[in-house]
Amino acid sequence: MQANYNIYVDKWGLEKATGVVTRNPLLFSVPPTGYGSAEGAGDETVFLSYVVDVTRPIGKAGIYVLFGLLAYKAVQGVVPF
Repeated sequence: MQANYNIYVDKWGLEKATGVVTRNPLLFSVPPTGYGSAEGAGDETVFLSYVVDVTRPIGKAGIYVLFGLLAYKAVQGVVPF
């Protein structure tokens, strides 16, 4: 866990790394090195930590509702109602 945190601090600095792992503590479960590791984390990891933070309180049902609302126009364009 400490190895991952040190990698994140080296990449983004102390304040940003602390914010990222506070919003998404599961980032500590990735391996520090190798494929899919903390070393490979980029700016998209920071962005997705905000997504995790916003969507966590709404639960699984809320995610499906949100996806349905976002996909409605795309489905409507493909399938005539």
